[in-house]
Amino acid sequence: MPEVDPRIREGLERQFEGWRNLLDGGAERVGWKIGLNVPAVQEKLGIEHSVIGFLTSSSLVEPGSTHSVGGMEKPLIEPEVAVTLRRDVEPDAAPDEALAAIESLGPAIELVDLPAPPDGVGEALAGNVFHRAVVLGPARQDAAVGGIEAHVRVNGEERDSAPAEVDLAATIALVADLLGSVGERLEAGDTIICGSLTTPVPVAPGDRVEVELGPLGSVELALAE
Repeated sequence: MPEVDPRIREGLERQFEGWRNLLDGGAERVGWKIGLNVPAVQEKLGIEHSVIGFLTSSSLVEPGSTHSVGGMEKPLIEPEVAVTLRRDVEPDAAPDEALAAIESLGPAIELVDLPAPPDGVGEALAGNVFHRAVVLGPARQDAAVGGIEAHVRVNGEERDSAPAEVDLAATIALVADLLGSVGERLEAGDTIICGSLTTPVPVAPGDRVEVELGPLGSVELALAE
């Protein structure tokens, strides 16, 4: 297994204490998120790749429903590709092994609270990389990410767009490697949201957000106080 930065491993160990507490309290495992995937942020923190956070049923929101942003200092939404796996993926997986594990793809919205840039990778990881909620849209088995554009609309107005540039094999392998570094596994049925496709978009109570990923479909979320 590739060597993992000790700061990342220590941060993940702290993060996973919270994850296990949630599962022990009755939350269900959903999967993982990619965080800190902006090169400038990685350079500032002195890391060479993205990191991961966890997803459980405690932060899973139904598509089209309303979710509160009360108490958040700076709520942002991120348009993402969600990939669900049909089989386990071991650390140090080859690209073809990672791709063969894909069951389906779909659109996702992640809600994060990021009042200020992170000061250190350990603290960001311990706080589950600013995660507050996730919405998973309908998944498809007959579509790919190549050539897809991501569009973010708030109250019907387009706020940002970008190519859906996701290296699925590298993303899946990274999650498997980081999980393996703290004695966990990437399992069949896990869903990975693959990192924001655009600059995170500020939102406020009363907003209705739509993320549209062309052939992969769209997903919506309304926000309340």
